[in-house]
Amino acid sequence: MKHVLILLLATAIVGCSNSNEKKDADSSERKSSETGIVQMQQVPIPTSAKEVAGPATGNTMTKAYVQAIGQIAYVWGWPLVNMTNRFKMYSQITEP
Repeated sequence: MKHVLILLLATAIVGCSNSNEKKDADSSERKSSETGIVQMQQVPIPTSAKEVAGPATGNTMTKAYVQAIGQIAYVWGWPLVNMTNRFKMYSQITEP
């Protein structure tokens, strides 16, 4: 469960980072020729912390921002881990 929280925190930090760089239209967007609707391509979910890219170049994250993201991840992550652990514990108990 600790790895899941680390992966969640890393994903949140990377997802919330701002970038001033212009994205390549071919790599990030796909336009349907019939409808003219632009769709974003699906990014594969990382399975380890090493697969999570760091923040965008030129982006600075202040200490207060990183602490706030950590607090949010803890506030939302703790109940999820707590309920998962309770579910596992109660599933192993035999009925009286």
